[in-house]
Amino acid sequence: LRRKLDDQASVASTENAVGWILAHIGQPEAGLWYCQRALDMHREAGSRTGVADTLDSMAFTYGRLGDHPRALAACDEAVELYRMLGDSNGTACSLRRRGDLQLAAGDADGARDSWEQALALLAEVPGASAGPAGRLTPEQPAPELPAPELPALR
Repeated sequence: LRRKLDDQASVASTENAVGWILAHIGQPEAGLWYCQRALDMHREAGSRTGVADTLDSMAFTYGRLGDHPRALAACDEAVELYRMLGDSNGTACSLRRRGDLQLAAGDADGARDSWEQALALLAEVPGASAGPAGRLTPEQPAPELPAPELPALR
């Protein structure tokens, strides 16, 4: 039974990753479908960390859909779970996301407060970061990169 639950948590983590990637590449509706499946599987497997990770992905995905109330609710649930688990880095990551969502919803003061909370947590955790390059500012679109030059096949 334990192996089955471990496997289920692994499948759920993969589904969450697929959902997060789909949201990042402009397919948030499809991403949300995968994240919801992952959330259900993590809950069934009893993986609280998996639940928190998936709620954070869902917050991002709802944000991409412009559904700020649902995004903030998912983010707040992730923050609460990460805190219960004692995961300062996870808490900081979700607080950073909450700040991004608050800013997108027009709440600059709330965003600043969330980002300051994230920074305070990160100051306590050696080597921790709240996302790419430890960036604690609103998410920016990824820069367009030129396609790599590949060697000719013989």
